[in-house]
Amino acid sequence: MTPFDLELVAALRERAQREETGLFAVEGVRFLIATVDAGADVAGLVVCKRLLTSVPGRMVVRRLRRRGVPTLLVQEDVLAPLSRLRDGSGRGVIAVVRQRWRPPHRIGRRETWLAVHDVRSLGNLGTLLRTCLAVGARGVFLLDDVDPFDPACVRATMGALMRLEFVRLEAGGLSALVAESGAKLVGASPHGKRDFRLHRYRDSTVLLLGGERSGIRPELARGCHTLVRIPMQPGLDSLNLAVAGSLVLYEIFAQRERR
Repeated sequence: MTPFDLELVAALRERAQREETGLFAVEGVRFLIATVDAGADVAGLVVCKRLLTSVPGRMVVRRLRRRGVPTLLVQEDVLAPLSRLRDGSGRGVIAVVRQRWRPPHRIGRRETWLAVHDVRSLGNLGTLLRTCLAVGARGVFLLDDVDPFDPACVRATMGALMRLEFVRLEAGGLSALVAESGAKLVGASPHGKRDFRLHRYRDSTVLLLGGERSGIRPELARGCHTLVRIPMQPGLDSLNLAVAGSLVLYEIFAQRERR
């Protein structure tokens, strides 16, 4: 078992350490409460009592300590180098949490999933994950080595991260899983023939998004049941990945709400 200490917390900034330990860090009371509410496994806490002024935050910390969660009580000057926040405060608490990955499994009836590959901006991915939670999506298929537990992604989720399921898949594995489940794979692409608002999302749907620069890979696009596009004025051929994905996810959500 990996010993919990300040060196470990600092090392979790690096992806190699996150992958080796299966851990990641979240900062601040809001993220801590969201993590605990989602039933995540908190492996340790770093707390600065002087900075942790939130009453709910203190209550959650006390509850976790009573459960036996290792806790390091530190001063501000110790917490600051560990924090990713601009003011170096960590909002008084940093929690180290165990990553949760699911093996591939059948897509349920009328479920919505997101599938992504080649995402360069982890902040964009984090925003998409927050949208996924807002529209009731079950989880995310990651088709390459993108890291949803990167600090930039974790921060952008605003606490939504632990309520979603994450599944690592090869591209071929996604097509097979979608077919086996009777779901539909819908790709969002500037080359799509159909306006995303006119498509009918009746079945279980996996929304596929490609990278910000190159879009959906051709071999993945060929496996989609439909390619949809987002209409826009001349002179602009694409949107920010998080904006584009959120528009389509909300259309799926809106159609299902109307029915």
